[in-house]
Amino acid sequence: MPKTLTASDRSRLIHLASTLPVGSDERRVILSGLNRVAKLPYPTRRGTKVKVMKDVKLKVNRSTRLTILRGSVGKIVRVENRPGGVDSTMLDYMGPNYDPATMDKKEGLLYAIKFDDSAVKEQDWLERSYQALVKDHGYDEDRLPTTTTVTATPSYFMAGILKS
Repeated sequence: MPKTLTASDRSRLIHLASTLPVGSDERRVILSGLNRVAKLPYPTRRGTKVKVMKDVKLKVNRSTRLTILRGSVGKIVRVENRPGGVDSTMLDYMGPNYDPATMDKKEGLLYAIKFDDSAVKEQDWLERSYQALVKDHGYDEDRLPTTTTVTATPSYFMAGILKS
């Protein structure tokens, strides 16, 4: 199992690379390895495409979860920082940033991901929702939405269920 680099390990490697000649193979190997380690296992930007690796139930609102089908591709439309605890999967990636005294104060991320309606397994729920928009709220049937926005957290990416 590979060892997680601490901040001091990373600093030592950067210092070592700075002493090597520019363009040397050793310097390139060190710096490219540090770049790979630094990549986060989850996206941080709006507009990132997301692929569903296996069927997953994601929240639409407080009381509703819809199944998004494997192979579907969506787009992150909002990335929100929110206060909250960090799940145990994230601790593997946090390394020296882990501070048990302040863990519940660290911010987490919440993603709003937009999928085409065809990616949703519960088509009957969508149909009922759209009928309610027309009947109760006076929406024009020709102008109903064709996408569904769901929310997810970084743990879905780290577990391999969602991939960016």
